[in-house]
Amino acid sequence: MKKSLIALVLGSLIAAPVWALSQEDVLIEKLEASGKLDAALERALERRAAKEKQKREDETKAQEAAQRDAAKKVRPLGKTDRIYGAENAKISIIVMSDPECPYCQRLAGIPEKAVDQSEGLANAAIRLFPLDFHGQIAVDASLLALCVADQAGTRGYYAFYNGYLKTTRGNGQGLPRSKGQPAKAAMEKLLKTAGATDLKKLQTCQRADATMKRLEAEFADSVEAGATGTPYMILRNNETGAVKIMAGAAPVEALLAEIKTLTGKTPAAK
Repeated sequence: MKKSLIALVLGSLIAAPVWALSQEDVLIEKLEASGKLDAALERALERRAAKEKQKREDETKAQEAAQRDAAKKVRPLGKTDRIYGAENAKISIIVMSDPECPYCQRLAGIPEKAVDQSEGLANAAIRLFPLDFHGQIAVDASLLALCVADQAGTRGYYAFYNGYLKTTRGNGQGLPRSKGQPAKAAMEKLLKTAGATDLKKLQTCQRADATMKRLEAEFADSVEAGATGTPYMILRNNETGAVKIMAGAAPVEALLAEIKTLTGKTPAAK
């Protein structure tokens, strides 16, 4: 009697889960056969993907808005800049550039060409923004560029800076080397082409604390304007304060198109 009661209880405990599982299996099979289960899973995956996409889009929009707000703080071109073109131009192409940046190499000379083809609508200035990971070589080249500008003027500054970009191996490697030493001949040629021939004066200027402070101020301006890499360009309408960010290298046509957008006029590409 006692034994049969225990068997009955055990049988009920075992039977209940088996029955419940079999009913679940039957339901799943029916849903699979009807296609409803796959459809429900697809809808769930689509909802999840849509939420993730929306999250990414919201983050991108927030980042772009923050960049635009920072770009509006960009310091207008002034006496401390080496301004290429008319000082009172309506549009300024403000370039944050690193002398050891490979992408800056691609942009070398292009802002100036855009100014030349803008029919007087634009001017440009390259602000020096040597990145930490390009090391001391980028800092030294930036300091030297400032000193070249002091000695040879704005034209000399751009001749030297663009020449350096086209000559350097980039990524913090500097000018081509010979027997482990910097190629002095290559550097002297760049300086001569730029019109900076007083080498002793250049060395003194390059090592001066005042020159480093000038570079640090220029670097700080770039950070304040939202630059995190190079080249980083901000086109500014000097009458309205409107700005356009262009990150990375761009062709002359792209710059002229943005000048058109900011002014409403159409300079013809040549």
